[in-house]
Amino acid sequence: MKRKIFNLNHLKEENITYPRHFLRSLNVALMMFLGFLAGVAHALLPFIFYDYNTKNIKKMFNKIRK
Repeated sequence: MKRKIFNLNHLKEENITYPRHFLRSLNVALMMFLGFLAGVAHALLPFIFYDYNTKNIKKMFNKIRK
């Protein structure tokens, strides 16, 4: 199945304004970046951030589903 990269109707289909979409996307990107940093730290020191990414993934999923 070929994946679409561009969808010029995305905002209309999601019924969201550009500024709101920008802020939500930026928030998710930040959460993913922090998750990356926590994952690297956890890989080096397994006793820290042991459940950070599990909780973050659930939080991100709930934000996106709204």
